[in-house]
Amino acid sequence: MKLKNKFIGIFTSFAIIPIIIAGIVISCVVQNSNKNEAYGRLKEELSVAQNSMEQNIGMLKNIALDSQNDELLINYLNNSSSAELKGDVSDEYKSVMDRYGLFSNIIIHSSDEKPLTDAKKSGIEDKPYDVPDYMDKANQTKQLVISGVRKSRTTGDPILAICNPILSSDKQILGYIIYSVNLSKLSEKYVTNIKMGLSGYMYAMDYEGTMVMHPNKDEIFQKNILKTGIGEEILKNKTGIGEYEYNGVRKIVAYNEDKDMGLIYVANIPIDEFMGTSKTVVNIILIMGVISAIVAAVLSVLISKSLTNRINNVVVAMESLAKGDFTNKLNVKYKDEIGIMVDKINETMDQLRFSVIGVQENSSNVDNMSTTLANTSKEMTVAASEVASAVEEIANGAVNQTRELLDVTKHLDMFNSDLDDIYNKISNVNMSSKGAEDKATSGKEYIESLTESITKVKEAAILVNNKINGLGVTVSEIGKITDSINEISEQTNLLALNAAIEAARAGEQGKGFAVVAEEVGKLAEESSRASSEIMNLINLVSQETGEVIDTSNQMNGLMINQGNIINKTIQSFDNILESVKNITPMVDETYSSVKNAIEAKNVVVNKIEGIASVAEEVSASTEEISASAEEMLSSTEEVSGIALKLDEAVNDLVSKVEGFKVQ
Repeated sequence: MKLKNKFIGIFTSFAIIPIIIAGIVISCVVQNSNKNEAYGRLKEELSVAQNSMEQNIGMLKNIALDSQNDELLINYLNNSSSAELKGDVSDEYKSVMDRYGLFSNIIIHSSDEKPLTDAKKSGIEDKPYDVPDYMDKANQTKQLVISGVRKSRTTGDPILAICNPILSSDKQILGYIIYSVNLSKLSEKYVTNIKMGLSGYMYAMDYEGTMVMHPNKDEIFQKNILKTGIGEEILKNKTGIGEYEYNGVRKIVAYNEDKDMGLIYVANIPIDEFMGTSKTVVNIILIMGVISAIVAAVLSVLISKSLTNRINNVVVAMESLAKGDFTNKLNVKYKDEIGIMVDKINETMDQLRFSVIGVQENSSNVDNMSTTLANTSKEMTVAASEVASAVEEIANGAVNQTRELLDVTKHLDMFNSDLDDIYNKISNVNMSSKGAEDKATSGKEYIESLTESITKVKEAAILVNNKINGLGVTVSEIGKITDSINEISEQTNLLALNAAIEAARAGEQGKGFAVVAEEVGKLAEESSRASSEIMNLINLVSQETGEVIDTSNQMNGLMINQGNIINKTIQSFDNILESVKNITPMVDETYSSVKNAIEAKNVVVNKIEGIASVAEEVSASTEEISASAEEMLSSTEEVSGIALKLDEAVNDLVSKVEGFKVQ
């Protein structure tokens, strides 16, 4: 895989993976928060509805208890044969029914539990009638009794009977008055018409699972709730929360028991309704992930293209250098690591180019000299052959000495070339080591500057963390104030209820006061609802503030870790700088040693030259004794052979050097 593709993959992964992880975490947090908020709202609405039902049942009980003081009713029970009193009692309680609108009927019974009349004047006294069990209980206790929920024989609606025995002054039962409360009308006002979100609702059932209050009237007196797993759980626990599925819809539910009425109030809401926020968050994160992936891919392509283009330029230059072309210099546009590398490559190419140019020039000179030497040696061979036989014995010694001197001279020339090459390379190493020392010193200064910047960022992060902690304390104080508002609204609601009861007792004269009391109650409920919403917002702000504090603490930890890493980097730069400083003296010592070797080489050359001078004197002596001709012949033949070999070697060197392009 190419470096460009690797860079694109890594850069894109670093951009997408954190977003995916953050999206999963945020989605889970939002879902849990929404679910907890929904449970809290269900409980709150359930409590309000249950309290309203209990308060209204309590009000109806008080109305039934007030019947004990109704002189018209007592007179009728003492004289039940009076048709006039019968009509008056029926009319009176008909007005009670009309006034409250919650009763399906009000029935008057005699002391022997037989029906005498009712508010509807339906002729109940002439119809067959079974004595209900709750009347027997009222007879035994001589106290008000509330029956369980049952089905009305006439309307089929769920009703609740309030039976109050009417006592004489000596505590004897004169008769009974039974208030049949229409639970459908009562629940419509306080239970079944209350909406939980868009499609959530509230209902009530008895301890056997029979539905007695429900927005869908077809569900009343049915036990469909028992077909779900949550139904048995509700009947078992009677108070709690849970989840279940009904008609293909997944819901959450909160339920609470009313022991006085023998009912369990239940409120539910579909999960999809309050999970809308979490789905929106997930969609936003997905969109952000896609955008981040596109941006990361584009940036990585641009950056990798910039890097690979510059690296490809270096590769092209290296390929040209491998082919012997030293003319392609690289342009240095950046001051980063690649720019430094390009600069060093240009320096190396310049040094090699100058060396090749020198070799080309020297090889050309040697070629000319070798040609001249070959021609001269041929002439000397012709001249010396005429006197060779006369000086053969003396010339043999001179020839051998000359051959050895030539071999020594050749080896000295090779040694001289090697020493010059070593001298040049050590000079380059000395310059590079000093440059590396300077670069290491600069790198250490940059890292120290970075350490100071990170320390300042860390101090700023600590300051932000302190400010956020202060915000959390302020939010807690606002929560306390909201709790006080809730308490005031609850007290106001109770006062409004008491005022309504007193207005009911006052009859027609209290109607105006009842309207005022009802408006006060509504204002109290609105205040309570608003304070609850404020509390929910405060809780959300507190939670998010806590998350920001956690994130800030994590950032502090990362800052500390980064500081440690930078300290280790500074230590590494110190070690590198120490190593470079140790190399420089070694290079200097090597440089000095090579220089001494060159000086020693010069001394050896001088000595050889002295020996050569002695050889020339010997040759002159042999000429004086007429033996120089033979020695000259042998020497010229040897020089001629060497000149031919030197000419071949120089031609081969010239052909190889010409392969390099230096201009």
